[in-house]
Amino acid sequence: MSHSPALTSAATFQLVTQLDAAALGVGVPGSVAAHGDTLYVASLFAGSISRITDPLGTPTVASTFGPALAGNGRVSLSTDGVTLVAASNNAGVNDVVESYVFGTDALNFTAGPAVYGRGRFDGAAVDPNTGNIFVTGFGSGLPLVLNPTTGVDAGMSPTNLFVSETETGFRDLDFDSATGDIYLRAVNGVAVGKRNGFDDFVKLDNTTAGVQAIAFGATVGDGFNSAINVEYVPSSLGAPSVAIFNRRDAVDSFADQVRVYDANTVNGVVPATFVTQSGAPFTTTAADSGIYDFSYDPVNSLLYVSDFSASQIHVFRYGPFAQASAPPFCFASRTVDLCNYTSLAMTRSLLTRSAAVALVVASAIPSIAQVTLQLRSTLDAFTLGTGNPGSVAAYGDSLFVGSLFSAGTITRIDNPLTSPVNAGTLSGTLVLGGNGYVSLDTDGTTLVAASNNSGVNDLVQVFDFATGSLRYEANPGGLPGPGPGPSLSRIDGAAIDPITGNVWLTGFGGGLPTVLSADTLTSASDNPSTLFAGSPTGTGFRDIDFDSETGDLYLRATNGVLGGQRLEGSVDDFTTLNSLGATAGFSQIAGGDFATLQDSNRSALNIEFLPASFTGTEAVFITNTRVSAPTLASFDSQVRAFDADAGFDGETPFSLDPAGVPVSLTFLNSDGVTPFTTAGSTDGIYDFSFDPVNELLYIADHSNGAIYAFSRPFEVEPLSGDYNGDGAVNAADYTVWRDGGPLQNETVSPGVVDAEDYAAWADNYGATSTAISIAVPEPNALALFALA
Repeated sequence: MSHSPALTSAATFQLVTQLDAAALGVGVPGSVAAHGDTLYVASLFAGSISRITDPLGTPTVASTFGPALAGNGRVSLSTDGVTLVAASNNAGVNDVVESYVFGTDALNFTAGPAVYGRGRFDGAAVDPNTGNIFVTGFGSGLPLVLNPTTGVDAGMSPTNLFVSETETGFRDLDFDSATGDIYLRAVNGVAVGKRNGFDDFVKLDNTTAGVQAIAFGATVGDGFNSAINVEYVPSSLGAPSVAIFNRRDAVDSFADQVRVYDANTVNGVVPATFVTQSGAPFTTTAADSGIYDFSYDPVNSLLYVSDFSASQIHVFRYGPFAQASAPPFCFASRTVDLCNYTSLAMTRSLLTRSAAVALVVASAIPSIAQVTLQLRSTLDAFTLGTGNPGSVAAYGDSLFVGSLFSAGTITRIDNPLTSPVNAGTLSGTLVLGGNGYVSLDTDGTTLVAASNNSGVNDLVQVFDFATGSLRYEANPGGLPGPGPGPSLSRIDGAAIDPITGNVWLTGFGGGLPTVLSADTLTSASDNPSTLFAGSPTGTGFRDIDFDSETGDLYLRATNGVLGGQRLEGSVDDFTTLNSLGATAGFSQIAGGDFATLQDSNRSALNIEFLPASFTGTEAVFITNTRVSAPTLASFDSQVRAFDADAGFDGETPFSLDPAGVPVSLTFLNSDGVTPFTTAGSTDGIYDFSFDPVNELLYIADHSNGAIYAFSRPFEVEPLSGDYNGDGAVNAADYTVWRDGGPLQNETVSPGVVDAEDYAAWADNYGATSTAISIAVPEPNALALFALA
């Protein structure tokens, strides 16, 4: 069979940053594996493995591990964020495969090819579907499939990988992390196997067993060279998903040695261009051996390329680009220099690590993120004795519920997800009046509560999280001012700064937030005066929240939401991004049309930041809207979510809708199928709390007297003895068995109601069902924008 190469959609790889391996002291790089804030680099020959943290900001060698190996050394690395696997090659002499625990570098196992009856090793990768390790070796036929912890045979037998249009002596391999499709680098090409089951792979027709060549012929062949590698890179903004690989048949340039083919087309050459930050053609400082390795980081959507000859690691963003028509505005950075860089979310990520970033884009159109959350539990506030919930704060096994109005209380609920118990109330000595507790927040060390009544008897109370003891309390008139500014005239919202641990208070019409020590009623050193700079809304903020990782700030005003990006190492310095780079202040990121989130000076407007690791797509913020006094308005009409990174106002070069970038937010019942609904709300009062320990979003529903706990989509493990399917094994299940069924969750003698079913019920009496999280897409930290 022969095919002429066919050109497919063009794509560009644009340089983000470069790491100097020599300066880092990691040896000459032969292989790389990247995931999030962690980069592993293995040097060839007698070198070791180095773990580098913060590779995009301030790269630091956190550890060096692994014995010096004979021969070529480690020619392959791969990680899924759980396991790191390395393969070394020396034509069979002293070849090893090693498995380590990601992040700790603890060795799981190491073994040579003879243990498995093989002659040599060349490549290794972690299977995203099973977590097992696939190991290839030239001339050794089928890949080995090993348990990542023990190294024993994993019981997978992908025999149809032999049915191939390339040689079966595979040098390297990689997977599509979303589908489990396999990509194999042979000496005479690259082949793909579409996943069709546990260990079943088929060709591109999705029917014929085997793997199919997608790159072959004289232009990709490599004789018998080792260290020829392949990496799958998913599609981006119209650019196709691709297989990128190196060839070592001659001394040549980077552009000639690195090839890009469509991942799903036979001999589909992708006209790929590699460019610098400014858009100039990318070149390397040396072109000699042709030894390059590739690692696609799904967390940050970046491609890492190790360059043996130049002793560098190049980091690229993949996708179509438009060159700016005006000279780039670049903001000096301590570690990176980005111009014409179009990714806002990556900008945000880099901004927290370096001093600033450059952005030049004529215009952009955001894509709408899809976020789905599934109900884990509903708590009845009245049954628990908390009163009508107006605010919530959750952390681990503790949930605090604040009730509204003058008789409001703060109640601690232990084990809220499994066996909720009222563990008592927290109190101070000041008189609570008016609207009651409208805001709660905790970081697992401190609990802060804010009560609002238009300034009359407003108060802040700060408690110890573990003991519930009161540290201090104050009315607005007793608050120290924020640096040179005045104290608040009223209190509406409160939050704990994840960077400093200080308490931040906001008040409608009160100007700057007040920043207090978490331990005593004293003003903290924080002086966020930049929050006044260029404010596109009023400075009367109803609520406040932070990104717990970066310290970025989100403020809910009556007419929108604003975001301030925290500079690295800063206590109180926040910036926005506009066409001139980073400037002091913050940006309108929702409600800029003065209608989307306009709320007529109502209190109890709340906001919560949800990280991308929870949503599975983008970082978002969730807020409630109380536009009017509704009559049983629906839950989904009053609870809104927006992209936390994308919604910059029209003064920025993005020219986005000033209303913000909405997120398609879907709430499901615990069955994971039917839409979640409530009886509706007459007041639109909802509060939100993200528990980072259990990765749960708690929502207080004042009108219905309930607190809902949502998680990522999950499945419920069958519970033996739960014959009525209510998630608990109790007397009601005995009644179902006694009456002859039918029995749900029957795990013994299916279809027959007998004594074995009774024994299963008795053995599990008192047990409750367990939720099992199911996979969600990796967060796309780049939040890519299509260019106009």
